[in-house]
Amino acid sequence: MNGLLLPIFFKGADKVTPELQDAADTVVYELQWLENRLVDDEFMAGNTPSAADAVSYPEVRLLARAIEKHTYIMEELGFVDLHKKFPKGHSWAQRIEALDGFDKSLPVHWSN
Repeated sequence: MNGLLLPIFFKGADKVTPELQDAADTVVYELQWLENRLVDDEFMAGNTPSAADAVSYPEVRLLARAIEKHTYIMEELGFVDLHKKFPKGHSWAQRIEALDGFDKSLPVHWSN
């Protein structure tokens, strides 16, 4: 995730480079791993939230933030319709976002 998002968020990357595409491909591979992990369970380690979800969700949310704020380059890198490509991951994220107190966990400047 760092190889993808650090250049976009902090270095102003706005063109697809081979390095960015490789990083994007790795992230897609990881999203597929998550999708496969969620075949039988609602959360990463069963049917209740755990530390695995607490560690993984922020990474997924950072990806969503990049798509929100840097739409053009993220689309160029293939991050389009992720909710369709990874429906179980999308549902997992929605379950986490529905947890009590979730709204207090986002950075305040993300409300813009």
